[in-house]
Amino acid sequence: MMMKFFKYQAAGNDFVIVKEPTITSENAENICERHFGVGADGVLIHFNSDSSDAGMKIFNSDGSTAQMCGNGLRCFVSYLVTDYGLGKNPLKIETGRGELEVKWEKLRNGKLSVEANLGRPELKSEETVEFNNKNFDAYSVSMGNPHFVLFPSVKPDASEIHRITNHFQKNSSWNCEVNVEIVTDINKRSKSVFVIVKERGAGFTLSCGTGGGAVMHSLLQKNIVKPDERWKVFFPGGEITYRINDRNEIIMSGVPEKVFEGMLDPAEF
Repeated sequence: MMMKFFKYQAAGNDFVIVKEPTITSENAENICERHFGVGADGVLIHFNSDSSDAGMKIFNSDGSTAQMCGNGLRCFVSYLVTDYGLGKNPLKIETGRGELEVKWEKLRNGKLSVEANLGRPELKSEETVEFNNKNFDAYSVSMGNPHFVLFPSVKPDASEIHRITNHFQKNSSWNCEVNVEIVTDINKRSKSVFVIVKERGAGFTLSCGTGGGAVMHSLLQKNIVKPDERWKVFFPGGEITYRINDRNEIIMSGVPEKVFEGMLDPAEF
C-alpha cells in the first residue's frame, strides 16, 4: 500500500516522516539507506496520542529506536503545522522522554522557526579521561538519551576524531553505547561553540539537537554558560541556538526545512 512521506532536515540532520505506525525496524533501516532508499538519519513515526497533540516515535538509520531527538522534534512540529494542518501553538508532543512543549512562529518567507523545550538534563558524571596519551574533560549527560561530551586538552585532527569517538562510544561511564560529542572550539566573546558528533544508531551526523543540549549543560557545569544566555552551537551541518532557562531546562531553536515529499510502499523496503 502506497503511503505519503515527508523529508525534513534541521542543520543537516535529516528525517523521513510518515503517519504509519506499522513501519518496522527493517523498513526504517531500508528507508534510511542513502543509495537504495529515501536516505535519512532517521524515520519519525507520527501516531495519535491520547494525552498530547501528537505522538512521535523515532527509528535510527540502523533500525534501532531512540528515546529522544531534538532536531527530529523540530522537524516533526514543522511537518505537523505545515503539512498536517495542526495550528495549535504551542504543541505538546508525546515522546520517549515524555511530553514536550514546542512553540513555533511563521516567518515572512513562509518557513517556521521552531523552539523546543528539551527538558532538564541529568548530569551522570564529571571526570577526566585519557585516550592515546591525551586528556579530556568528560561529562556524561542524559537528555532522555545518553551523551558523553568531551573537551580535549589539545584539538584533535580529523583522523584522531574517528578513533576517539569509536573508543568512547563503547567505553564511557555509561553501561551502554552512547552519543559522543567532541567540543573543538569555544568562543566566549561571540557565545559560540563548535561540535562534532557521532550518534549511536546513526554514526557521524551533520548535527544533533540533544547533543547540543548536552554540550550546553556541560558548559554550564564548567561555568562558561550562564542561564538565559543565548549561545550558538555550530555543527558541520549548520548552527542551532540554545539557552538554559531558570529551571535548568534546555531550549533549542532554529528553522527546519522541508526537503521534499513523495510516496513509498513499505512492502518494498
